[in-house]
This record gives sequence, structure tokens and C-alpha cells, in this order.
Amino acid sequence: MPDIAKPGLYVEEVSLPRSITGVATSVTAFVGLTPSGPLDLPVRLTSFTEFERAFGAASAITPVGVSVRLFFLNGGKAAVVVRTTGSPVPPAAEATGIYALQVEPFNLLCLPDLGAGGPQTDPAETAAALSTASHLCEDRRAILIVDPLSSWHSAADVISGPTGLATMTAGMRLANAALYFPRLVAPGGGAPQELAPSGAVAGIIARSDLTRGVWRAPAGREAAIVGATGLATTLSLDEARSLNELGVNTLRTFPGVGTIVWGARTLEGADSAASGWKYVTIRRLALFIEESLSRGLAWVVFEPNDEVLWAEIRNSAGWFLHALFRQGAFQGITPSDAFFVKCDRDSMTQLEIDAGIVNIVVGIAPLKPAEFVILQIRLRAGSA
Repeated sequence: MPDIAKPGLYVEEVSLPRSITGVATSVTAFVGLTPSGPLDLPVRLTSFTEFERAFGAASAITPVGVSVRLFFLNGGKAAVVVRTTGSPVPPAAEATGIYALQVEPFNLLCLPDLGAGGPQTDPAETAAALSTASHLCEDRRAILIVDPLSSWHSAADVISGPTGLATMTAGMRLANAALYFPRLVAPGGGAPQELAPSGAVAGIIARSDLTRGVWRAPAGREAAIVGATGLATTLSLDEARSLNELGVNTLRTFPGVGTIVWGARTLEGADSAASGWKYVTIRRLALFIEESLSRGLAWVVFEPNDEVLWAEIRNSAGWFLHALFRQGAFQGITPSDAFFVKCDRDSMTQLEIDAGIVNIVVGIAPLKPAEFVILQIRLRAGSA
């Protein structure tokens, strides 16, 4: 063993990477009408009992209340509810509705009043509200779970109806939205009651994240819906396939299995689009990584923008991604097959360096498809 105290012996000092912790992945925001409770104020909840305590027992039968109940029944753990007295998507100048979430972290957004006989009954207004909500989700690295309109009674209504998919998704950020069809059915006060599925789907996503990871599809036999007795529309296999090809996720009922989520695509997942954000899993994994790295590397703002900083960033981000690789988040036999982190003079210009801008390029090989998906994260370092 060499004598480290011997004069002339060089010992390289290696610093440990700064730890990056993954952010929560399935905090779900619900925005809509309730008869009581704090107005335009985000309320964090961990159970449906807390919802009734905060918003009153009468709120349980509203679309928002039903959706929150289905969320917790299906495995949800953390919700944020904003009560409104009008549209859940007001003018941007108002700090109400979805804009009350500006400082509240969330990953999934549900607006069960839209298209369900609530204040947004005009198709054009509904489409505009969905477009605005999807833009907010893009800004907040979240996913909008879109409910089907109550007027959609068949696959044809969705595919080619006058208020069908093309009308409802005009102007939306499709990569940050996922639509599930048809509506759920549960016993009501007499006739069966149709329910928006977004709350149940959000609960299943939360359950899947906890048991399998954000990179696993919240669909199939393990995505059985609790709290509903059936579906408002029965789809054939061909109809389900046609909807899936357009980026619409279907809900289906199978003997011995029950009602399950049968699809995991974003609204940008139409076969004709050939998008890298075709699947909900890939989009959510990318958003999870972006948000985790952005928060975990927030310390760079106080550091000089030089090679030492870039090496620290590569080290910290690399360890974080390596942990995900070991959990099975990526394809590849070795880490180099599964991901890369680039932060050096090739990833930023001299003008950006002088301005304190740090560009981090992250490549990941998600489980499906196999191609690398490139993420670019822009931070600011130093006093600039």
C-alpha cells in the first residue's frame, strides 16, 4: 500500500455528487364547482373525508366531488382542490380557477365540469378552456386528463361528430393531454349516473406510479377501475382500435376482469403524427426527469459558470439517471445504452456562458419506443 504522506505522491480529490431527489409524480389538481368551501384557494387533501370536511357533504355529489372520490378509491394519495363559482378556466388576468394553482405543485389536472353540463356547455368555449388548460400544463410540466363530452355516445361521435375530437382538441398542447372515453356509470338516485372518468384514471396513474413506477403504462389488467358499475358506451374491438389510432384511450369491460383502462397515449399519439410523445408513460417520465433535475440543480444559480460547475452537473444528473436505470426506467443493458448527460462547451455558446446560462442536454432511451428522446434543460448560474 503506498504511503499517502510520502512527498511527491499525487492524490486526486474526488467530490461526491450533490444528491437529486425525484419529485412527486401524481399530485392531482381538481378545479370546479362545489356549493361550499374556500373559494379560489388550493386545498391539499389526502383523503375523501378531508374533502367533505373542507367543502361540505353536499359537494360529494358534484362532478368535482365524484371525481375526487374516485381518485382516492382508485389509489390516489395526494390531491389539490380549487373551488370555483364559474368556469374553471377564467380569463388569465384573474387569479381564480386553474390560475389559483400558479404556486401549487401538481402533476395531473382534472376539470370534470367541462362538457358535463356545467358552466362550459358551448363546444367552442369548452375547446378554448381545454386549450388554455393544456398550455398551463405544458408550462407546469403536468398532464391534463381530458374527460369525454357527455354528448359523445358512440365512437362515431368522437371520430367524426360535429363536436368530435378535431373540434375539442383545436389549439391544445396535445403532448401534455390524454383523453379517456367513454364516461363511467354508477348507481344514482334512481337512474344510473354518468361520471367523468378523469378522477378514476388519475387514481390509477397514482397507484401505478407507486407500485410500478412512472415509466410503466397505467393500463391493462392492472388498471381496473373501482367505484363504477360499468360504462356509458360499449365499444367493439374495432372501435377501440380506431380510437386508439387517433390517440384516444378507451375504457373497456371484460368478463372476470371488470372495467379497465385500455390505452396509454397522449393526444399527440395518433399513428399519423409519429410523435416522440406518443405515449403517456414516455411524456410523464420526461416531465418527471425535467422537474427533478430543475429542482435538484437549483443550487447552480450561485456558482461560477465554468468547467468545474459543468462537471458537477454531469456527475449529479448522471447519478440520478443511473438510479432510474437500475429501477428499470430505461432500455439498454448498460447505463451508456440507456442515457447520457451533456453539459459542456458543446451544449452552450460563449454568449450563453457569459450570460450565466447553463444548457444541459439529457438523452434517455425509454422503454417504448427505443429511440433516444432528447431533453434540454436551461438554467442560470452565477450573478448574471
